[in-house]
Amino acid sequence: MPFAEEFVDEFEIGFHEAAKESSFICERLDLEAFTGDIVEKIKTRIIGSHGVIALLNSHNPNVFLKIGFALAHGKPTILVAKEGVKMPFDVSAHRCIRYRSITELRKLLSAEIATLKAKGVLKKNS
Repeated sequence: MPFAEEFVDEFEIGFHEAAKESSFICERLDLEAFTGDIVEKIKTRIIGSHGVIALLNSHNPNVFLKIGFALAHGKPTILVAKEGVKMPFDVSAHRCIRYRSITELRKLLSAEIATLKAKGVLKKNS
């Protein structure tokens, strides 16, 4: 997701809480302390992740780049967008969770993560 204040609720209430319900940790690098190159750190995190959740509300080019990177590395990628957001051609064929409210986002994403975990798509290491 873009590193922008306007998406804090999507992250904290939607993404973070939904991941936590299935015993996953959802992280945003801009909220953590670290040193070094942020782009390299993001790539390392994506490669080491169980999967990626991507918010497409603002059509941020950096988000699309990271989606491509995750897909190229075989990472399960969950696309999320608010109802009414038009998807660009390159991702329009991909499944996308659509939500109207933050509460609905949390419920839909919780169910999606739990289902993908049950199917073995998202694997939680012990």
